[in-house]
Amino acid sequence: MRYQRDAAAEERVARLRDRGLPPPVLISAGAPARRPVGWNGATELRQSCDVAVGLQDDMMQDACELVLESRRLHAATRTGVGLAGGVAEADHPRTCGAGRPLAAASVHWVRRGRGGSGRPRPGSGWAVGAHPIFARCYHLLSPVAERAGTSEHRQELLEGLSGDVVELGAGNGLNFAHYPLEVERVLAIEPDPFLRAKAELAAPRAPVPVSVREGWAEQLPIPDGHFDAAVASLVLCSVPSAEQALGELFRVLRPGGELRFYEHVRAEDPTAARRQDRADVIWPLLGGGCHPNRETVAAIAAAGFDIERVRRFIFQPSRMTAPVAPHVIGRARRP
Repeated sequence: MRYQRDAAAEERVARLRDRGLPPPVLISAGAPARRPVGWNGATELRQSCDVAVGLQDDMMQDACELVLESRRLHAATRTGVGLAGGVAEADHPRTCGAGRPLAAASVHWVRRGRGGSGRPRPGSGWAVGAHPIFARCYHLLSPVAERAGTSEHRQELLEGLSGDVVELGAGNGLNFAHYPLEVERVLAIEPDPFLRAKAELAAPRAPVPVSVREGWAEQLPIPDGHFDAAVASLVLCSVPSAEQALGELFRVLRPGGELRFYEHVRAEDPTAARRQDRADVIWPLLGGGCHPNRETVAAIAAAGFDIERVRRFIFQPSRMTAPVAPHVIGRARRP
């Protein structure tokens, strides 16, 4: 079995280790490699990042490379190519199997020393459940966004909240510190095991009681009409069906219950919206299933909520985030 060593790929693996991320170990399918020996996967991967997204920031560049690299390596296993610490030779870095686009493939990683793919439970409601590398990149990069203004947005989102609250897609728990003391308790739902572990570490530092639970958007583990308020924070972009997720939030809220939402949305400007549509071809690959062009406010209204307040604004902490710059913070209520 043939594979070629790639110094740039090995450097990325070293960066993974330095940042506490698991390096990939891919299992060989036993078929011969079919990529020309002269192919440099790292160069092609970097060019794909530069051309498709126009990245300049080093941290964002690394995140882009790690996500694309994980998907390309998975494609190598699907085409029967072996890898052992180098870059595999494959028919094409962005296809798998019989010409199927890599976007349709889930990432499969095996941690050193133990088996485990990081894949979601069947029927999982969050695309991030199938993106273990994105989850780790998100945790590493989120402090940059917090310092750029996301922390203030979270404060605005949660001010004046009270009673029992359910938070959908809690991620690594960055909302927890901003809950006001009038909140009696928070049930934080997060499907990704890595981010859920980070949220569990953040929960004891919150000013209110927070419990973190595994769950999925289309089937929340909560009885009907159980909560006074729900929070959706930068999550409705990545659920496969925002309508189904909002239907679940409607179900678990008591009549008169409040929905607080903070999301990036489709631009109101037609030209910017068309750019988002074009970016949506590659953005879900880089952003854990995130779609930059969803009309989330309209979806909230269609789910039966009464929209009470919406503030639209542009927030772009880096050049990479231009497709998701239009944001909303708002409040809606279940009749």
